[in-house]
Amino acid sequence: MNNLTNFDFQQFAKGTITKEALGGFRRGATWILPQLQAWFGSTIQLRRQANGLFSATQLIEDNQELARSGKLLYEGLSVPVEVLVGMIRVMTHYPRGDLLNATSQKQTSESGLRYAANVPLVLSAFKEYRNIPYSDWDWADPMMKHILDSGTAELIPYILDPKPLQAWTKEQLLDIRDLANTKEVALTSLYTITYGNDAEFKRLPRLLKLMLCQTWVYHPSIRHHLGLCSVETLDKHPEPLVSSDIPEVETSPWITGSKSSTATKGKRAWGTPTTSDIPWDI
Repeated sequence: MNNLTNFDFQQFAKGTITKEALGGFRRGATWILPQLQAWFGSTIQLRRQANGLFSATQLIEDNQELARSGKLLYEGLSVPVEVLVGMIRVMTHYPRGDLLNATSQKQTSESGLRYAANVPLVLSAFKEYRNIPYSDWDWADPMMKHILDSGTAELIPYILDPKPLQAWTKEQLLDIRDLANTKEVALTSLYTITYGNDAEFKRLPRLLKLMLCQTWVYHPSIRHHLGLCSVETLDKHPEPLVSSDIPEVETSPWITGSKSSTATKGKRAWGTPTTSDIPWDI
């Protein structure tokens, strides 16, 4: 069965991430992403700071040192710095659709929502495997943007000060949503909002507009529990703009287990101590 040593994360460590490299990741995304999230969330060292929050700066500095000293391990094997950097860079790549298997991991599908654009992959690994809320991170840390994809990083100013967003009422957001949906597609398919006469709203980051209007992966009927769906209450989803957006679901008496994935045993791409050293360049 494949494990993380079968994938060459070094290719993501420096420079521009090529389409060929992204294509290789995408072909294995169904097994790479779950394993990467599990290892990262359960292994990477974190420490609360004096202010009680977790720090991106500490995460980077401490784990860089562990990797360089050969003490950061994956299944008993030392994880070289360039592998760790490659892992972080791929998890912070934007747009997310470049990473997901287009056939089986469409972002609005059941299997794709866990890794959709509203889920910060690095932070969600800690939330899932160590129960660390998004609100326990120091969003004012200047290094925070380096452990987030660029779409989520654009939300930081509004997370630190969401008051400007109170300018739009629920009714106004619904009007903007209706105006944007000129083709009358399903709201879960409305992944961009560019129409409207509100110049201030147009200037907001793309994901923030979708978040406020509750469309695409932010729609209440499909949003993932690890999704960051509000800049005001990071760990609590906002009330739906329209109550009927959440369908009633009958509880089934049947319990189904998830199918175990089968993968072909692959050649190890890394897993021995490295003699080279690269700058921490995320």
